[in-house]
Amino acid sequence: MSLGPGPLVVIALATLPIVPLTALVVGAFAGNQVEAFAVAKGSGFLFTGPVAAFFIPRQWDLLVGVLPTYWPVKAYFAAIEGPAGLFWVAVALSLSYPSVCAVFLYRLFRRRAMAG
Repeated sequence: MSLGPGPLVVIALATLPIVPLTALVVGAFAGNQVEAFAVAKGSGFLFTGPVAAFFIPRQWDLLVGVLPTYWPVKAYFAAIEGPAGLFWVAVALSLSYPSVCAVFLYRLFRRRAMAG
């Protein structure tokens, strides 16, 4: 299966909010380097969840949508399988949902940094 460069560029841009989100997960929940390593290893479910969604029945895969990393993967498969409306919904959620989560994690990070 191949996609044209247009949808691939859109999906690549839609994954950008995942980077600060990943860093903020570690920063918000780790107090030192050892805890940071443990948090980084423990947050692996953020990346395996979206893949697991494609091995469960179709009507249940949206339950994995609580993970912000699910939506770029859903956008990719929607670009391949359609419909086009689902592709754009998944792209919009790929941009907005991780960004909202990052704001909350940033607030938690600042609160912890100011307290310690």
